[in-house]
Amino acid sequence: MIPLLYNLKAKRINNYLYKLINVISLSSYSIYLFHMFYIMLINSIYYKLNLKIDYLWIVLVWATTIIGSHFQYHLFEVRITELRNKFGTKKDAIGV
Repeated sequence: MIPLLYNLKAKRINNYLYKLINVISLSSYSIYLFHMFYIMLINSIYYKLNLKIDYLWIVLVWATTIIGSHFQYHLFEVRITELRNKFGTKKDAIGV
């Protein structure tokens, strides 16, 4: 799939789909770090309301994970990266 997607032109993708893919790709590390937190958060809400896990649970977990991770990306990762760049770069970094 990766070689196929690599050659896919952005013009051929729906603009909203392109934006969603962009948000997910930028936030992927935050998603990786915090997805269990959001699963446990939704589980605790469902438990307190005495609800059974259903399709809404899946939608809520995905939505909170993507939205929350997107905010974490902008509030922390971007700022930390800017600080790193402000105080210098790694000496062993490979230039592109």
